[in-house]
Amino acid sequence: MKSEVVVSESGNGAGVAPADRREHRRWRTWQVVVAYGILFAVAIGSIWMIDDHVLRATPGVATAPR
Repeated sequence: MKSEVVVSESGNGAGVAPADRREHRRWRTWQVVVAYGILFAVAIGSIWMIDDHVLRATPGVATAPR
Protein backbone atom coordinates (compact mmCIF):
# COMPACT_ATOMS: atom_id res chain seq x y z
CA MET A 1 0.00 0.00 0.00
CA LYS A 2 1.21 3.44 -0.84
CA SER A 3 0.41 6.51 1.21
CA GLU A 4 -1.17 8.51 -1.57
CA VAL A 5 -4.11 10.84 -1.81
CA VAL A 6 -7.28 9.24 -3.16
CA VAL A 7 -9.99 11.31 -4.83
CA SER A 8 -13.45 9.87 -5.44
CA GLU A 9 -14.61 10.32 -9.03
CA SER A 10 -18.28 10.02 -8.05
CA GLY A 11 -18.03 13.00 -5.69
CA ASN A 12 -19.51 15.46 -8.19
CA GLY A 13 -23.00 13.95 -8.29
CA ALA A 14 -26.02 15.14 -6.34
CA GLY A 15 -26.72 13.37 -3.09
CA VAL A 16 -23.06 12.75 -2.21
CA ALA A 17 -21.98 13.67 1.30
CA PRO A 18 -19.59 16.64 1.47
CA ALA A 19 -17.05 14.56 3.38
CA ASP A 20 -16.87 12.15 0.42
CA ARG A 21 -15.78 14.96 -1.88
CA ARG A 22 -12.70 15.78 0.20
CA GLU A 23 -9.32 14.30 -0.53
CA HIS A 24 -8.10 11.79 2.03
CA ARG A 25 -5.06 9.63 2.55
CA ARG A 26 -5.03 5.91 3.11
CA TRP A 27 -4.61 4.69 6.66
CA ARG A 28 -1.17 3.48 7.65
CA THR A 29 -0.74 -0.25 8.20
CA TRP A 30 -0.43 0.06 11.97
CA GLN A 31 -3.67 2.07 12.11
CA VAL A 32 -5.51 -0.62 10.17
CA VAL A 33 -4.11 -3.31 12.49
CA VAL A 34 -5.19 -1.35 15.58
CA ALA A 35 -8.67 -0.76 14.15
CA TYR A 36 -9.14 -4.46 13.37
CA GLY A 37 -7.80 -5.35 16.83
CA ILE A 38 -10.36 -3.08 18.47
CA LEU A 39 -13.16 -4.54 16.33
CA PHE A 40 -12.03 -8.06 17.24
CA ALA A 41 -11.98 -7.21 20.95
CA VAL A 42 -15.48 -5.71 20.77
CA ALA A 43 -16.78 -8.79 18.95
CA ILE A 44 -15.24 -11.22 21.47
CA GLY A 45 -16.50 -9.11 24.38
CA SER A 46 -20.00 -9.03 22.94
CA ILE A 47 -20.06 -12.79 22.40
CA TRP A 48 -18.80 -13.36 25.94
CA MET A 49 -21.41 -11.03 27.46
CA ILE A 50 -24.30 -12.52 25.49
CA ASP A 51 -23.18 -16.06 26.30
CA ASP A 52 -22.94 -15.14 29.99
CA HIS A 53 -26.45 -13.68 29.99
CA VAL A 54 -27.88 -16.73 28.20
CA LEU A 55 -26.21 -19.16 30.59
CA ARG A 56 -27.57 -17.25 33.59
CA ALA A 57 -31.09 -17.20 32.14
CA THR A 58 -31.09 -20.90 31.19
CA PRO A 59 -32.03 -23.45 33.86
CA GLY A 60 -29.21 -25.73 34.97
CA VAL A 61 -31.01 -28.85 33.71
CA ALA A 62 -30.94 -27.55 30.13
CA THR A 63 -27.17 -27.14 30.14
CA ALA A 64 -26.31 -30.35 32.02
CA PRO A 65 -24.49 -33.06 30.01
CA ARG A 66 -26.64 -36.05 29.02
